[in-house]
Amino acid sequence: MIPKYIEACYPAAVDGTSLQDTKLEIEILPGNGLCKKCNKVFNIIENSSKCPNCESKDWELLSGKEFMIKEIVAY
Repeated sequence: MIPKYIEACYPAAVDGTSLQDTKLEIEILPGNGLCKKCNKVFNIIENSSKCPNCESKDWELLSGKEFMIKEIVAY
């Protein structure tokens, strides 16, 4: 998901619904990977897609693709 597109579509998506008076807040979670060579968990972006421990680029995505609604608060 690209946050700016979600923010742009949100008003139209909730218009005329019970959510029309709500505010959208987006929390971006870091993309974490698990190195398949040394099993270290690391931030993919901060480490340029390579393990900071062994410099391997062979990793598995653990988190960062989630899209979850945490809470809805009416104002």
